[in-house]
Amino acid sequence: MKNTKIKLLFLILTSMNLYSIDLENAITQLENQSYTVEKNKLNLDYYEINRALIDKGEWNGLTLNVDNKYYDTVGKSHYGLSTQAEYGIFNYRFDYDTLDSKVIENRIGISKDLKELYYSQYDSQRIINDLSLESQKVTNQQTLEAQIINLIDLYKNYKNKEKEIEVEEKTLVVKERDYKIIKRKYEVGTASEYDHISSRVEYEKSLLGLDNMKRELLVLTENFKVYNVILDGKFDDIRKRDLEKDEFYNIGVTDLKNIKLTEKVNVEKLRREKYVNSMPELNAEMSYSFENDEVIVGLGVKKTLFNYKGEYEQIKNELKKNQVDYLDTKATVENKIKENMIQYTTLQTNELITQKELEVRKKDYEVYNKKYELGMSTYSDYLERLNALDLAAREYEKAKNELASFTYKIKYMN
Repeated sequence: MKNTKIKLLFLILTSMNLYSIDLENAITQLENQSYTVEKNKLNLDYYEINRALIDKGEWNGLTLNVDNKYYDTVGKSHYGLSTQAEYGIFNYRFDYDTLDSKVIENRIGISKDLKELYYSQYDSQRIINDLSLESQKVTNQQTLEAQIINLIDLYKNYKNKEKEIEVEEKTLVVKERDYKIIKRKYEVGTASEYDHISSRVEYEKSLLGLDNMKRELLVLTENFKVYNVILDGKFDDIRKRDLEKDEFYNIGVTDLKNIKLTEKVNVEKLRREKYVNSMPELNAEMSYSFENDEVIVGLGVKKTLFNYKGEYEQIKNELKKNQVDYLDTKATVENKIKENMIQYTTLQTNELITQKELEVRKKDYEVYNKKYELGMSTYSDYLERLNALDLAAREYEKAKNELASFTYKIKYMN
């Protein structure tokens, strides 16, 4: 019997967990199954694919080129077939005159710009791609954290509306009771027509307001689908976290990191551009002609002189902008840190103020409720206190949720 009770209790607790969700669970769901996570992975795949392409470099496939030519030389017609193939540094050429059945050229060779041996364009592209991948990871983190903050706000708004409904339902019970009492008094002539109408209107207004709040709650519930968060049953209250001062200094870290990564990309671009401009092209080649049984060795040198290096100057200008952006962003981040510290203190203060205000309004309502029962106060004065209590209760619940949700949002302001 004892074991049966334990099993039953376990099933009840398990069932409760299945039909409730808290903020941390909602965030975990978003991090594991939102479309943003899928898109972020695809963003990273782009750089992995690009890295594979860069690693292949000049060895990325065999290039074939076949030409058919008809030409006339001193009254004699020729029909030629030319085939060229390239694979990395290797090349092959075959020319054939089909009318004369004669091989014109049959040559194999190698060709390489020696400048690319020391520091190739693929080395530079690889560095830039890897830095861009790191930058994309930071951007992915920012995108996900921005969505988490939006989810926290949605959860907070849901709880605000839910608490607002709870308060309104309690107030509605009181207004319904008052309306029925005043209606009976009006029927026997001990209550005024004004009080009778006022109590009925207040009751009906509360009914309409409550129905509208419930519709708003349904809309907020639907909005969770944007984040692929599965909702089943009850939303737990937001549990306030204790914030450490160090948490505020993580604000804006990713913004500054991304600027530094962009700066590193431009440093690499500048290094490559400087190398290209300073080093001449040294095209070394060697080939062997099967047709003529000859070996050809050559070295070509190409260098542009006295040209304006516009690309180089543009990259230098971008680097200067990076440095200014970093200082500007750093100042903005420092200001955000101060603003959020102030906001945290303000939210804490607001929670205490609304709590005190609720206590005052509750006491005031109790006094006027007793006065109204004793005929020492009008229904209007009593109703004013009831509505003030209703508003104070809503504001207090809202203040608690604003503070509690902020303690979570600060984690994702990196």
